[in-house]
Amino acid sequence: MKSYRLIGTTTTTEATAEVIGPTIRNGESVIEIRERTTYTAGPSTGDTSEATSFGRQEGSDFKTFAMVASSVTRGVTDRIVYELSPYMLFPGAMSPGQSRTHSYSRITSINGGPPQTVQITETHRFNGFETVTVPAGTFANACSWTTTQNGFVVNFWAARGSGIALKVQGGIELLSATIDGVPVTP
Repeated sequence: MKSYRLIGTTTTTEATAEVIGPTIRNGESVIEIRERTTYTAGPSTGDTSEATSFGRQEGSDFKTFAMVASSVTRGVTDRIVYELSPYMLFPGAMSPGQSRTHSYSRITSINGGPPQTVQITETHRFNGFETVTVPAGTFANACSWTTTQNGFVVNFWAARGSGIALKVQGGIELLSATIDGVPVTP
């Protein structure tokens, strides 16, 4: 189980991610992963969310076929289902400077309402390794990524080996993390 705390410009969150196990989703053999998040500081204090993803590792790539998210915001519960066709791809094993582009359809249903389909084109660029300092410490050789989705660009850094998100453009940074009870340290 992965547990981590993140701090943003206005909020602090605590989250756990847990592998539930193998299952079948829309005819695909996948692994179910559940992440629970609680907002512990800022204007959203007390709000919670849970996201379950259904995907699998293929070689060094990770393919996500569906996601189900629910949130409780100021006492109001919402449920969003995302079906991804054929799948959302996060590539692995790339050389610095290398990019991969993938297109898919995202079919979204909110609170059981009618599905809405959006075509998505994502480009993931592995920028290389960088030293990143966050409240959890200074991580040498952090993996630097740039993801562009339908023109929207996000830069982020992940710990090499564990894949824990260290920093996301916009001010989100890692406060602390553990994997199966062992602290993630630089």
